[in-house]
Amino acid sequence: MLDQAGKRDAAIGTLKSALALAPQSSSSPAARVRLAGLLIRKRDYDAAKQEFDKAEAFYQQTNNHEGLCDLWIARAMSLRTQTKEEDRTDLE
Repeated sequence: MLDQAGKRDAAIGTLKSALALAPQSSSSPAARVRLAGLLIRKRDYDAAKQEFDKAEAFYQQTNNHEGLCDLWIARAMSLRTQTKEEDRTDLE
């Protein structure tokens, strides 16, 4: 909701705070994917990649195939916002 109100930095801060309080929560991978999406919109691709990687590791560890599919879709959609030089580096 913060992002929709034009407060992207506040939304990022809120997600980071929540993840710091409960990094191994069952909802943390979804929060990380959401955070990565916000970071991509800020063009902070390196930080977004780190969040995607953490979420992917959690989903793989718990054999959550639906979560992995959602993550891969989010990653693929993020490629639309990148320049050609940045293209696909987060998928390598």
